[in-house]
Amino acid sequence: CVLIHEDKILVRERRNTWYKNEKYLPPEGNVDSDENPKITAIRELFEETGLKVEIDDLQLIWNYQNELNNIQWDNYYFLTQKFTGELTNMEPDRHSDIGWFELGNLPKDTSQVVYDTLKQI
Repeated sequence: CVLIHEDKILVRERRNTWYKNEKYLPPEGNVDSDENPKITAIRELFEETGLKVEIDDLQLIWNYQNELNNIQWDNYYFLTQKFTGELTNMEPDRHSDIGWFELGNLPKDTSQVVYDTLKQI
């Protein structure tokens, strides 16, 4: 889920995971079986940040497929500028940093997928 607020994007630095450790990425996660990708975005955003968004406020900006560890992945990136709640690192064991960063001044360890996603907006 890509949240943009006042020309800033919400990203967090991953750690202790199997994917892109020490890289900044937007809140994301795996789609549970029989789960709509928008519901996944809402669930993962809340689980990782404590922020809530409404399903009607999510706009699909990018969907792409890739292969990783011999598994085909479907990636969905939804954009919203509307949210409620207070930003909290809900998974400090998996995210060493979380915050709002200016679109033109992202952390040096920002994943290329963030830049690729921003090009889609």
